Amino acid sequence: MKISDMKNMQPEYTEMLARTGIHTKDDLEQKGAVDTYLLLNKQGQIADLKMLYALESALLDISVSQLGNDIKQHLQSAIKAPKL
Repeated sequence: MKISDMKNMQPEYTEMLARTGIHTKDDLEQKGAVDTYLLLNKQGQIADLKMLYALESALLDISVSQLGNDIKQHLQSAIKAPKL
């Protein structure tokens, strides 16, 4: 499935992901929402929490509004945790 066909994937997000080599749902699943978010920011593309939530909810095939606070807290912690 193309990224543009996934829930919550605005054209802007689709373009940003394409610049990092992520074009399909499989690509995004392999990287995961957190690592994709970190990669985008490392490459100088400004990804915010709204995009992080959109990535995770797209992988779960739900709308962002259905993403629970516990998942949001986990995502926020994951992007702040040092990578080993």
